[in-house]
Amino acid sequence: MKKIAIITCLLLSISMFSQTDFRKGFILNNSGQKIQGFINYKENSSMYALCEFKSTKTGNITYYSPIQIKGYGFENDKVFTSKSVNNENFFFEIIVSGTATLLKLNSVYYLEKGGDFKKLDNEIIEYNTGSKIFRRPSKRYIGTLKVFFNDCVDVKKRIDFTDYRERSLGNLVNHYNNCKGSKSVIFKEDKPWFKASFGVFTGISQSKLDYNYNTSEAVFFTKKSNSNITYTFGGFAELYSPRISERMSFYTGFFILDNTYITNATSSTNGINYINEVITNLKQIKIPIAVRYTFPEKMFTPFFTVGISNYSNLNSSTNWIQESDINNVVSITSKKFDTGNLAVGFFGSIGVKKKITKNIHGFIDFIYESATIKNYKNTTETINAPSSGILEYQSTMNNLQLLIGIQF
Repeated sequence: MKKIAIITCLLLSISMFSQTDFRKGFILNNSGQKIQGFINYKENSSMYALCEFKSTKTGNITYYSPIQIKGYGFENDKVFTSKSVNNENFFFEIIVSGTATLLKLNSVYYLEKGGDFKKLDNEIIEYNTGSKIFRRPSKRYIGTLKVFFNDCVDVKKRIDFTDYRERSLGNLVNHYNNCKGSKSVIFKEDKPWFKASFGVFTGISQSKLDYNYNTSEAVFFTKKSNSNITYTFGGFAELYSPRISERMSFYTGFFILDNTYITNATSSTNGINYINEVITNLKQIKIPIAVRYTFPEKMFTPFFTVGISNYSNLNSSTNWIQESDINNVVSITSKKFDTGNLAVGFFGSIGVKKKITKNIHGFIDFIYESATIKNYKNTTETINAPSSGILEYQSTMNNLQLLIGIQF
């Protein structure tokens, strides 16, 4: 819990000092005058409610509401216009403009044509089938599109196959404008829908293994193993859509780890002394599945990642060797536990990266993770005690990792 609290505090600190990202842009005042300057680029709901404007990069910030200006935008990027819906004013993002115009407010789309302004409704509805309640998107936007685009037969054929997504709706509106002889203005056209970046890394991993079950046959499992420090290396991929978000990405890759944990313990039962040694070898490939958020680019750009870790255990096992002394007669027995093929856990990380060249960044990433591993008894022998019929036990692995690498 202490480690999680420290990471949370670091994330909050990074968030407070990394959110501003002023880029070249403009505002349209209520007289229709276009004023050049710098706009804070945001990817949250506040971009629909407030425009943060500077006349120069180092100037003071002026805040504009949707009532105070007609709109704002960025060079070759997002453009917003002020509109009223349900007696409230917002900045709507213009996705495609022309004879028909597609707009967006948060995750809801609107259509404008010939003075008509209509919400494209896809709210979740509930319906009953017997005793069960089901939920599904309403798809009411399909009917609205058919009414608005009734005067173009070619476009009407496409409507039933149009998803409630920016790309799908934008393509439909663009087709309609072409059908009516009007050229569309597609904002963010220079931004790709899909982009991937890759990286390689090496680093140090400090790991601790806890044995988690209670039984008279295995007193040593109530003790924690010694921590182990080893090296790790691997590669990763970040997949994202700059057209939708520059900062959120899907993160995956592979880590190679080889850990050995050794626990020694003494015990005594009915006057018999035991010396126990437990050796656990974990040869693993870890495949993370996660979401990464990268803050606006600075000299040092922070990021954080959260997700699940999927471990494949390769030739991993635990050997319990026990030496007993009965009436000065020493005997040694052993027992082997195989490790399950798969293990799942969770992880979080924080890091920073720095641009080295136009397309290459160096980075440092600090990771904390925890995973539960199942282990199975491989033999039926007992160790100088009646068998308690153990079939399996669980262990918890906690890792702290420091990675350095390059991303391209």
